[in-house]
Amino acid sequence: MLESKQCPACGRTFAPRVAWAVYCSRTCQKRMHRRRLVARRKAAGLCPQCGGELTAVPRVGGYKGNGSTITYCAKCRAYFAARWRGAG
Repeated sequence: MLESKQCPACGRTFAPRVAWAVYCSRTCQKRMHRRRLVARRKAAGLCPQCGGELTAVPRVGGYKGNGSTITYCAKCRAYFAARWRGAG
């Protein structure tokens, strides 16, 4: 029987089926892959969602944010804005 391990994604203790198992489940493995991908994209100055280029777009309307940080590319911002408007 293999020694118990702790999953780096969720912190749960699990009994691995094979010696090289790192995560407790496929879900945790995917979660950590996504976190690493987003971190790499942010470090490279790219959109964390799609990997596109971050470009400054003038703010329109009643938004009062400082506008100094662009977190998503224009395409993703438009997509999420449309989803948010449609959800209400």
